[in-house]
Amino acid sequence: MGTAFENMGNKNSEVIYIIDEKLSVLYASNLDPKEYSNTNVCEFVCPVCRSCEICFVRSVIETGRYDEMRFQSEDGIIQIKVWPAHLDIVNLRIAVILWQNVSSQEAMEAQIYHAQKLEAIGELAAGIAHEINNPIGFIYGNMKIMKEYVEVLRRLADISSEICNNTGTDIEKLREQYRELDSRESINDVISDLNILLEENIDGAARVSDIVSNLKSFARPDLKEKVRYNVNDGMKSTLKVMQNELKYKCRVIEDYGEVPEIECYPGELNQVFINIINNAVQAIDTDGVIEIKTRAQNDSVIIEIRDNGCGIPSENVDYVFDPFFSTKPVGKGTGLGLSVSHGIIDKHSGKIDFESVPGEGTVFTISLPVIPEFSNLFK
Repeated sequence: MGTAFENMGNKNSEVIYIIDEKLSVLYASNLDPKEYSNTNVCEFVCPVCRSCEICFVRSVIETGRYDEMRFQSEDGIIQIKVWPAHLDIVNLRIAVILWQNVSSQEAMEAQIYHAQKLEAIGELAAGIAHEINNPIGFIYGNMKIMKEYVEVLRRLADISSEICNNTGTDIEKLREQYRELDSRESINDVISDLNILLEENIDGAARVSDIVSNLKSFARPDLKEKVRYNVNDGMKSTLKVMQNELKYKCRVIEDYGEVPEIECYPGELNQVFINIINNAVQAIDTDGVIEIKTRAQNDSVIIEIRDNGCGIPSENVDYVFDPFFSTKPVGKGTGLGLSVSHGIIDKHSGKIDFESVPGEGTVFTISLPVIPEFSNLFK
């Protein structure tokens, strides 16, 4: 790492740069002009001190699209955000760069995020246990019946074996035992019932596996790198985890459009879905409706989550995304759900907004950027 970069990191936790299309530094806040005069910006903001053809700062100027990156340096976690601009009067393309050492901020956000994630898992735990208990219950009941049927088939196998091995006068007696057993237990019905019970057990085991798999998807350690992900799959997974909370209070209408993949942290995105849907459930008394729609729009994927609950009082609208703000009774929530959700969406360079009418319901709208190579396919 270059000397200028290291020195800057030691002196400042935040610097704003203005650079031209040749990547020369025109202005740098908190720095003496002697430190950046006649200097290429790569020396200050790049994790490797060299000019590079695939430099993301250069890409922002050339494409006119905002971009950002984070990386680990000797001074901590560095975040760089770059906004393009065009000075029409002099026909000059420039960029504004915000360089931040976010180590302490990152640690605090991680603690808040982890606390809210544990809260969400705690709220879901009882419902998930109930969802698992149902299939386990009938699997256990089916197994007891199957054990009795196996005993019938064992007795049938014993008689059949004796019939096959007996050539004396007792063979007719053995045949009579077979007929009596068949008359009493109905061997064909036993076999038919066994098939039904086995199918039910397979379905029940699949339900348990599905629930556990979706829970693991939500509770797994957060990925350090973004991956390609389809938001439709994430929403379906979330709804399966929340099934017990939903089925007693509301009906869910799912309307998934054809959407391209995005680059994201799936666990974090699923947590946003859980937070918003959980709030919708809590806003509904009984017989409610939650509508979920996804669609591709320009260079974004749009997710709408609408409920017909009590809505948000007008006096609370300005505080919805504030940390620790909650209308729930004391002890019923930390007030971090929507604040964390806002932070996660912002981290993904997306937007989250809402509209609410007291007494009628609320709709949250999330917009997330599409992977550039897919953006033209869904216009």
